[in-house]
Amino acid sequence: MIEGVLHRYAQAGALSVDELLASGMRFLDWVRSEFEPLRILVEWPVSAVVDNVQRMEGWIDVLIETEAGWVIVDHKAYPGPRAQWRRVALGYGGQLEAYRCAVT
Repeated sequence: MIEGVLHRYAQAGALSVDELLASGMRFLDWVRSEFEPLRILVEWPVSAVVDNVQRMEGWIDVLIETEAGWVIVDHKAYPGPRAQWRRVALGYGGQLEAYRCAVT
């Protein structure tokens, strides 16, 4: 499956299948230990009407159902320096709020 994805995005040979698989397994291990999930939903489609006027549709990268509620994981790639990560991440607050509204 990983090889197929790499091929479709013209990345075959650019990235190691073994390293990508290991990275995914580390993420899964972290999710399981951090959240004790009931379900893990990947690329989960959502839609909602925001503020009774605007229709929002999107895909949540990872949606985790727990005993305490839902956890939304949205992956972003940002090549800038680590010192700017927080500022850049906070810029996506509106997107995450829309996802929260759609999930609830």
